[in-house]
Amino acid sequence: MVRSMSGSPPLSARQHTLRNPAHCRGIGLHTGRPVSMRLLPGAPGSGVVFRRTDRRAAGIEIAASWRNVVQAPLCTMLSDGAGTRVRTVEHLMCALYACEIDNVAVELDGEELPILDGSAAPLVQLIDAAGKARQEAPRRFIRVLRPVAIADGKTRLELAPAAEFTVDVTLAMPNFGLLRWRGEAAPATVRREIAPARTFGRLKEAIPAMLIGRLGGPPMLRGASLANALAVHGRRVLNRGGLRLEDEFVRHRVLDAIGDLALAGAPLLGRFTAVRTSHRFNRRLLATLFADDRAWCWTTDPAPAQAGSD
Repeated sequence: MVRSMSGSPPLSARQHTLRNPAHCRGIGLHTGRPVSMRLLPGAPGSGVVFRRTDRRAAGIEIAASWRNVVQAPLCTMLSDGAGTRVRTVEHLMCALYACEIDNVAVELDGEELPILDGSAAPLVQLIDAAGKARQEAPRRFIRVLRPVAIADGKTRLELAPAAEFTVDVTLAMPNFGLLRWRGEAAPATVRREIAPARTFGRLKEAIPAMLIGRLGGPPMLRGASLANALAVHGRRVLNRGGLRLEDEFVRHRVLDAIGDLALAGAPLLGRFTAVRTSHRFNRRLLATLFADDRAWCWTTDPAPAQAGSD
């Protein structure tokens, strides 16, 4: 499916935070544990910061940065490098991008963010209810100046120069064929067309992972249910009501990718192309980009680059 964003609202040139605090409570998809989350206004330039408030890790802060990502199954996890972690941050990062919120403190009384309904839509609603406050500091963007790519087997990812942030994601879904979503991933489009897409799993793969997670292995899908994930068996979607969107599976891959790429530290201006992507490869692509000083630059002007600019 192709989306054109001609005529979309211009990107905010100033930083924004929340007008008021926001709160929600739920369970972690992988830990299965109840968790309370508060979103608090942040100072200009502070970015997104996660704070653990539970007794085990009280007072520890972890910046939402690709540099803090550590390997974890089926999610994006951040670590302070000393054993304190924050798990499954990608849906919130996507929602913050969709709402153009730059500075926020996220307080958690547990290790994992609440999964809610498995999409980013409830988080967008939470942020909207808190309100948006403009800050006088100029907003910074990361402009891609030259292509960078990674490949591993059938997986291929690339970031390349483009006037705006565009996404092209292809997913091979057994029994559903080759699914593709591509278009300009402006915040308004993401909140409308990407945020509602729910996480999903095939039963023959999910059940063994759940058993491993519940029998002492790494936390995996301990909190998964039909209330927070799409369950696929053969060509059937077992959730009541079926899919929200005809191509919901690939749209959720887009959601995850946007959330992972938001860990760059500022909105990207470039074209992201991915075939068979995952959280691990999204992080590797950012590392590849930032390893080449000639491949990117900071800018405060989100308008299309002119020859010799930046």
